[in-house]
Amino acid sequence: MGGYLKKGASRLRYELGYKAWQIGVSHPKQASYFPDLQSKNVVFSLNSGRSGSETLQKLFECVDSVHSEHEPKPGFHEVMRLVQTRQDMATYFVQSCRFPVIARVNKPNYVETSHLVCKGFFETIMASAVNPAFIVLKRDARLVAKSILRLGAVPQRTRLGIQFYLSPSPSSFLQIRSDQELTDYQLCYWYALEIEQRQAVYSEVLSRMNGRQVSIKTQDMNSFEAVLEMFAQLGIEPTDKDLTRLRERVGGVYNHRPEAKKLETQTDFQSEEIALEKMLVPNIQCDDVLSNIRRLSTMWS
Repeated sequence: MGGYLKKGASRLRYELGYKAWQIGVSHPKQASYFPDLQSKNVVFSLNSGRSGSETLQKLFECVDSVHSEHEPKPGFHEVMRLVQTRQDMATYFVQSCRFPVIARVNKPNYVETSHLVCKGFFETIMASAVNPAFIVLKRDARLVAKSILRLGAVPQRTRLGIQFYLSPSPSSFLQIRSDQELTDYQLCYWYALEIEQRQAVYSEVLSRMNGRQVSIKTQDMNSFEAVLEMFAQLGIEPTDKDLTRLRERVGGVYNHRPEAKKLETQTDFQSEEIALEKMLVPNIQCDDVLSNIRRLSTMWS
């Protein structure tokens, strides 16, 4: 799986940077960028991908006081696979590669809508002293699964699936209790349910930590009123000029990709979903995440 971390050189770069970070060399001292970072209204998103995350970014782009990004570089996907078994790598990446970049943004609001944050980075972000807000962006699991399947991005089995999407593992929030081989669609549907479970658990974590969060469904981004309500909950105040741009953009379609794969019409999606759901057992709970956040907080002190 490591071979899908863009290029071998990319992985080596992060490995060497991580080793330097471990011994306190070459990573920015927190004091050097934390004041700028903590002065900003930082917002991330918890979503599955194929759920309107780029549309979400385009909406925030309409507001002059917001610097919005969809999947900025350096990208979380470059270390996502490493992070699944090495949480300290997530802390290194956030401390040394993402937060310093955000701190340099010259606007009071920073919004990032990448679907990678909930794949091993939420815990270390919560362990920091940044206090970001999170947008929980929800879309029907079947629609997500079918969209991923059309792209040919099957988790665990294809290049895109391995690079950008989670695979069943001991650290999954939903464990598969069966030796039965899953179909491509079942893997995609498992992934969609896995993200739903993470959203539910992380939402509970945010509630217990008095964190900031707002929930919105994909279809509600077509509603001007719903978008304004989301902005208000995040403390973002559009000007009249911003609102004019926003009215023109709400309802637009972004990141629509031609189907790479036609879905087999004979596939019985409901039967495959029911069979998979019988194999699933919740694994990671709210208390587990809170314990992990407490452990990771020592790496921020």
